[in-house]
Amino acid sequence: MSLQPCYIFHGNPLTRPSTHRKELPNSRRIVDTIIQTHRVHKRITQESRSNIEAATLSTGREHDTGSMPT
Repeated sequence: MSLQPCYIFHGNPLTRPSTHRKELPNSRRIVDTIIQTHRVHKRITQESRSNIEAATLSTGREHDTGSMPT
């Protein structure tokens, strides 16, 4: 039994009727959402990192941040 290319089952995107034009705005919105989520996650990570550093300085001992000690 040989493996068949995926487009035999899903329809070849090159020859399929052009539905992708309708999908573009939706895809754009999804990409924007992913970028916004990434930015928010990055900001939260930076805030929590600075909070951990502040807590470490105030108590004078190491907190487990999940990273290797330097």
